[in-house]
Amino acid sequence: MHEIQGQLKTESVILPSDFIEEIHNQSFYGRIVKQGIKLTLSEAAYLLHKQKIEIVSGTKKLDFVDFFKLASSNDENFEVKYIVYEDLRERGYYVQPSVMDFRVYPRGGHPGKTPSKYLLHILSERKITPVCELIECVETANNLKKRVVLAIVDEESDITFYELKKSVLGEVTTTSLPQLEEEATFLGDRTIIWNSKTSKQLHQQGFYGKFLDKTHLQLSLVETAYLLKEHVIRLQRANNEPITYSEFITLAGTIEPDFQLKYRTYEDLRQRNLVPKTGFKFGAHFRVYVKYNREDKTTHAEYLVHSIPKSHQFSLSDFSRASRLAHSVRKHIIYAVISGDSITYLEIMRIKL
Repeated sequence: MHEIQGQLKTESVILPSDFIEEIHNQSFYGRIVKQGIKLTLSEAAYLLHKQKIEIVSGTKKLDFVDFFKLASSNDENFEVKYIVYEDLRERGYYVQPSVMDFRVYPRGGHPGKTPSKYLLHILSERKITPVCELIECVETANNLKKRVVLAIVDEESDITFYELKKSVLGEVTTTSLPQLEEEATFLGDRTIIWNSKTSKQLHQQGFYGKFLDKTHLQLSLVETAYLLKEHVIRLQRANNEPITYSEFITLAGTIEPDFQLKYRTYEDLRQRNLVPKTGFKFGAHFRVYVKYNREDKTTHAEYLVHSIPKSHQFSLSDFSRASRLAHSVRKHIIYAVISGDSITYLEIMRIKL
């Protein structure tokens, strides 16, 4: 019979204070409270499985199966928390509860010796997750000067770790576009600039558009809106009927349902002196260049940026696909989260822990 016996208290297990040195001071389990040592359900399950402690509920002794069932009924996320806790402890990490789920200490470190490195937020792959929940996690971690990591547990109990962080991308700068009021024609779902000099200037200096031929430049909807707002072009229909900026914004929204989200992000990226181009082939709204040199054919887009509203809810399988694709093409995946007049850039990167 084990000497260390804990009492189940709904969402925790209390061990006698006699074992503070052995359980807490040497092995860094639990927190010291007035009653003794307070273990989370995950810590208690792990120690019970390792036969380090016994657990009773009232007067009834619980085996691992009984305790696991009770813990699962007391905490709906217990199973995934335990899977992650066991994985990290088995791999030599010290883990303690945090304002999210766990805080994790770097290898070779432990409570009292080194500060924790990560705050972990644990999710099942089937959990539909609001983006505002993820932003809140990042802001909490930033306030505590920690890195925030999502631990996503799939249906076979494998764990994938993703680091989340806010991305600055670039400082907002004053646009230096020439106010040309150049004539351009809107045809169907894109615009053509007819003046060859203006076409070459815009393409060479800002990588705007794509040439229809050697002299005429085609613009996308977001490029059209931006250049129209900046008075670089004067827009008209094929019948020479003029189109104002506000009229075009409304028109573009009927052509592309996501236009307003995309344009908000496009304008902000351009104001940050970045070069956004379509990211369609990568499954994102934009691929984004920090520096673009037209003469350098090896120029590489650093980011994939996708615009979403703050009300967006993630399916974590979509989340996983986006991260894997970005990694495979050596880019960072960033979500531009639109809320009123503000944009939060949320970067997601798969990591090994």
